[in-house]
Amino acid sequence: MKQWEQVEGVLLEYDFSEAYLTNEWLSQALGVTTSQASRMIQSYLIAQRSVKSQTGFVLKRAEGRTTSSQWSVGQRIKDARQINRMFADDVKCKLKRAVEPDLLAIARINPRAVPQIEMLIDVMGDGFMKVLEVAVSTGHITEE
Repeated sequence: MKQWEQVEGVLLEYDFSEAYLTNEWLSQALGVTTSQASRMIQSYLIAQRSVKSQTGFVLKRAEGRTTSSQWSVGQRIKDARQINRMFADDVKCKLKRAVEPDLLAIARINPRAVPQIEMLIDVMGDGFMKVLEVAVSTGHITEE
């Protein structure tokens, strides 16, 4: 049995409408390590995203990152909105990690640049990301 199929078995057996799936919970349910459970969740995500997917559920990250992630199970319209919100959150974090350290290094070396750097960080964090959040949350998705 493939790893994703083992996860699917758990999803069929338990009701996750009011709870999140975590690698810790999955490890206990299947009697595997948390690392193995994390790989199994990743296997499920790969299977669900495959062009020829045979998965019966959609996992999406609801909270957290990496091993602390909480996964929501669902395929409703509100689940599509949640995926968009997580996308905006991911972009914000990656943008801050990729750009902010370099901008702060410039400010450290060139104190005259501090006001410009602070403005760029504010625009990047607050301005651009608000536009992205609005764009992904107000798409033309109607309620079920």
